[in-house]
Amino acid sequence: MPEELNFGLIEDPRSEGEKQRDYIFGADNGISKVELYPNSNCNPFMPVGEKQHAFYFDSMGCVSFSYNNVIEATMNRKISLGLITLENITWLNDNGYIDENGEFNSSDRWLALVSETTKSGNYQWKVAEAVRKIGLIPESMFPFPKEYSDPKFLWKDFYSGTTLEMYALAKEFTKRFDVNYEWVEAKHDLMIAAMKYSAIQITCYAYSKIGSDGIYYNSPEAKRRNHAVVASNEEEAKNIRWLFDTYVDRNTDEGYFKKMAWDYIFGSGLQVTVTELNIKEDTMKLFKGVDKTEVYAVGKDNKLRHIINEATFNQGNEAGLWGGWDEIEEKEESEINQMEKGNSIAFIIN
Repeated sequence: MPEELNFGLIEDPRSEGEKQRDYIFGADNGISKVELYPNSNCNPFMPVGEKQHAFYFDSMGCVSFSYNNVIEATMNRKISLGLITLENITWLNDNGYIDENGEFNSSDRWLALVSETTKSGNYQWKVAEAVRKIGLIPESMFPFPKEYSDPKFLWKDFYSGTTLEMYALAKEFTKRFDVNYEWVEAKHDLMIAAMKYSAIQITCYAYSKIGSDGIYYNSPEAKRRNHAVVASNEEEAKNIRWLFDTYVDRNTDEGYFKKMAWDYIFGSGLQVTVTELNIKEDTMKLFKGVDKTEVYAVGKDNKLRHIINEATFNQGNEAGLWGGWDEIEEKEESEINQMEKGNSIAFIIN
């Protein structure tokens, strides 16, 4: 029996009961939303298309690429509407998230890697959780070379090469932006309602037969899902559902867009909400010497204060005085010795 075609989607194996613990669009989830697309048409705001495949291999990263496309479209729409603070726009620009076209562009390769994509692909929830917990970095920081090259850029190269600097920047992104998701059932009324807030990552079969009108129609295979894409518009007047793909449509002149029949079968959908978080500018910075265990905190007075023990560190972190263990910056011992010293910090733990 021939192997079934797959572009990188692993369908969710969890029971319906387990899924019910996730956020569902339309329920009272406590997620504050802003209407970005009043007419539910996200097509004009989709990012520049990026292929998930290269000259030598396919990344099997459709779940990461499509989810990233939704986030990029959301971020760019919020920026254009003045819904991102100048402080965060400056931070995004200074750190390379804003590309040469003036658009937010995060690394698809990074997301595919940190979400642990395999040669079978990935789960929607796993990619979404990676964004929420690990964060995003700029495309320019971790690009995807797609053309012919010598030496060859292969699968093993795509899924390697991260640095501590990348993880630190991604962590800072999560402190500034909260990226939440809600499951959306692929019914027309729900999709149209959800698309007022973001485009929808959706699963489908890629692809059934295409008509002479350039529209893809159902076939028996369409009951199986093997791909994750972006649902970007429900054009009810023409009975067309628009998708934004990670493969260029060679059958039409639509580029990365595809036109689907109104009754085309879709699977699980994810609607995305990006919320700015308040950055605490008054938290103390953390330092330690290279290969040393002593941790120091520096406040507005620029004095170096030794945090006396682990219990005090954890208490200060919980109180919001400083960050976590992963936010400790290493400095050369000579540099630490030159800093003005303050009193040590010790809390009485009850």
